[in-house]
Amino acid sequence: LLQKRFEYFDSLGHENHKCLQRLRRYLQDEYADKHDGATLDLSQWRDYSPTDIPQQENGYDCGVFACQYAAFAVNKTMVAQAERQKRSHPFTFAQQDMVDFRCRMMLEIL
Repeated sequence: LLQKRFEYFDSLGHENHKCLQRLRRYLQDEYADKHDGATLDLSQWRDYSPTDIPQQENGYDCGVFACQYAAFAVNKTMVAQAERQKRSHPFTFAQQDMVDFRCRMMLEIL
């Protein structure tokens, strides 16, 4: 929210402008619903779809990648470290980490 941007991370390296448009529309609709029809100005917000992020190398790890993007993105320590190292993202994982992440996620659910 502080950076005023809609972020889209795709482990297959695709861009999805339609998804970002729908997220904008959803946020505007929810705001209007909760604020008596008031308009939410998102004109200063930009779309952000980095391509230099960890990529999956198979057709079945997309969910694990999505969860890891979210977990790393909300970890303020990792975000700060990435900024200090002049990286555009905080992600330090790769395809070979997915088996371990999948097991950790299973244990967290159980």
